[in-house]
Amino acid sequence: MVLNPLIYLYIFRLETELNSTTDEKWREKLTDNKNDDEHYLIYLKTKNEYSENNSYEWYRKHADQLYIDGCFILAIRCYTFCIEFQSTTTYSYLKRAACYLNVFEPQKAIDDCDIVLKEDKNNFYALYHKASAYKMSRDDRLHELILKECIKLQPHNQIILSEYYTCRRKQIPREKRRIRTNQIISKVNNDNSLSYNELEQIRLNKIYSNTLLNSNDIKDQCSFILHLPEKNSLQSFDCATIKLIEIIINISRIMIQAEQHYQQEHKSEILSFSYIKFCFHILVELTKLPQIDIVLSTIDENYRALLDDLLSYYSSISSIFNDIEQLNRLKKL
Repeated sequence: MVLNPLIYLYIFRLETELNSTTDEKWREKLTDNKNDDEHYLIYLKTKNEYSENNSYEWYRKHADQLYIDGCFILAIRCYTFCIEFQSTTTYSYLKRAACYLNVFEPQKAIDDCDIVLKEDKNNFYALYHKASAYKMSRDDRLHELILKECIKLQPHNQIILSEYYTCRRKQIPREKRRIRTNQIISKVNNDNSLSYNELEQIRLNKIYSNTLLNSNDIKDQCSFILHLPEKNSLQSFDCATIKLIEIIINISRIMIQAEQHYQQEHKSEILSFSYIKFCFHILVELTKLPQIDIVLSTIDENYRALLDDLLSYYSSISSIFNDIEQLNRLKKL
């Protein structure tokens, strides 16, 4: 039997954190059992000020981080505690279902999705997780049936359409296809661009408001992104949204192009601010958002293509960054 590589990641994380700490107080609370999961949770509780008053939020926060880190077994345990504390909150069931898919337990994922769908029969993510679970179970009939329900909710989602018509061994009907991606990108490049100097004016103008995110004006969106907190830039967002992701993708493209053009025209000049490095930081922060992998699977195909271009660009200059692998979570699965 070959172990899933995620198990090795999980074991490595446990060993690293449990053995590197110099604070031994957490060990005093250990029981006699040999359960590494339990030991690690005791360690986390001691390290991160756990209290009975914030039980749900504490477990949810650490479950989300464990999910991001790929420690799905521990994440399942934490989401299970969340469910014990707030059994009517569908968020934990949905996230636990995603974890079960990652550890190849499709039936448990289906069970959790059914609980979510009982509360909200039109929950797109629950339906898509359920479809993925049936695909994993090799139940082609139910996989196709649930995908059809997903299409009713998002009739132009190209990823869902592609998966649905692939399992039917047909091409996506012409009327359901989007305009070609390269045409869209070309149009975006012409209509939505800013110069390096324009970006500098926006950056140095210290005006920040959450309402700028809802604006369709490129300069407002740039201002919103540029004036996010330096650390944990996207921490104020409870989860990823399609709008937020698409804005970050488009603004990153604009900023990178602006710096590239400026460098071509002023080759000997040292830049006062690097938008290429700034956008890398924002994309890394994007990977930390809860449900990012789920929402990425539903974004417009044109933005998906733009994101792939950004990831390819950063891969081509990977020597500049020590942590380029952090962007792997944004890659198309």
